[in-house]
Amino acid sequence: MPAENFYDQNNRYDLVLVICGHNKGRSIISEGFINDILEREQDRFPLTAGTYRAVSAGTRPGEGGINPQVVQVMSEYGIDVSDPNVYFSKGVDSEPIKNLGGKIRKAIIVCDDECHFPPELTHLGKPIPWKIPDPHGQDLERVREIVGIAREKVYDFLGGLEIELRDAEGN
Repeated sequence: MPAENFYDQNNRYDLVLVICGHNKGRSIISEGFINDILEREQDRFPLTAGTYRAVSAGTRPGEGGINPQVVQVMSEYGIDVSDPNVYFSKGVDSEPIKNLGGKIRKAIIVCDDECHFPPELTHLGKPIPWKIPDPHGQDLERVREIVGIAREKVYDFLGGLEIELRDAEGN
């Protein structure tokens, strides 16, 4: 069952919850980049890499797998978001997310449409709005552009989080 591997993989870290509508495109892209960058670039983000990981969820989770064009473009960056034990559409109120709720420290809403912030997460404060265009139904070049937009936002976010953690340590 995907939820068990998902929980085991993410229970060791403080979490960033990336929220989107269907949890099949933008949120998966952002989750994939956050986790990949924190694994590959630990020297650049030493405090964040040792502390945080990302998970994603949807306010209206979709049926089926991750958007195939998203899978293809992310693979061009060397990031595999095709593993259904890790990357699967789940709701913000689903068991996998509820089980990790105590670990969620930050929330990002990547939608540019009707996404809403779940009331059960208001203790996190205001979510960070990214307003990334939806890759659903777009041609491959447009999906590449959208993935590039998300990647830039992830780097900006991780840089800010690194500064926040450094300041909290008093360094």
